[in-house]
Amino acid sequence: MHVLALGTLLTLAPVAVVASPPASPRPATSPVNATLVAIQETRTRDALSVGLDVGRSGGQGILAPSVGLLRLHERSDGIFTRGPDGKIRGGLGATVWLGYGGEFRLLAPQEGPVGGQVSAKGKVSVLGDAGGTSFEVAVGAARLPGGSTRATASVGAAISFLYADIGYAYQIPLDGSTRPFGLTSHQFTLRLTLPIANGRTERTEHIVPRRAL
Repeated sequence: MHVLALGTLLTLAPVAVVASPPASPRPATSPVNATLVAIQETRTRDALSVGLDVGRSGGQGILAPSVGLLRLHERSDGIFTRGPDGKIRGGLGATVWLGYGGEFRLLAPQEGPVGGQVSAKGKVSVLGDAGGTSFEVAVGAARLPGGSTRATASVGAAISFLYADIGYAYQIPLDGSTRPFGLTSHQFTLRLTLPIANGRTERTEHIVPRRAL
């Protein structure tokens, strides 16, 4: 009897049903609601180049501050996330620029008269999310502290922070003769490339299908 009564009570007792809360909508910043956009920008601009080279020649330290003008051609490419509000949330990209122009450099030894150097210069710089690097080549002529005039060339490579470089350059006399006093070989280099005037800018973009990733 006790067992039967207990079974009857369990049968008649109300059963509570707990409903699951409705699923919340995805936020606007959710990756599911975002759009992947490929953006490319190209531009031209003029820039002031300022630098300092430090080396040694004839047992003396040589400081070579420089100033020049460069014409820059830049291109930036990347894939970015754009939210429903149209704002760019972030992404990955890279910038490449090619520059060419002229440069004047002062050659100042620790003791004695100073000299000067005029060069035509070309430079390329690449910057991405993992860092950047740059390369430069210069060809010109120098009136050296020792009094002679020589044709010169230099090549260099540097760690690049878009418009700032820290690196190394090597100079050679183009006539192949003995290196004269004032023409350093190994040089520590600092460069700043400061845009001063913008030219034409072009921008293109298109949506990247997710099946393409």
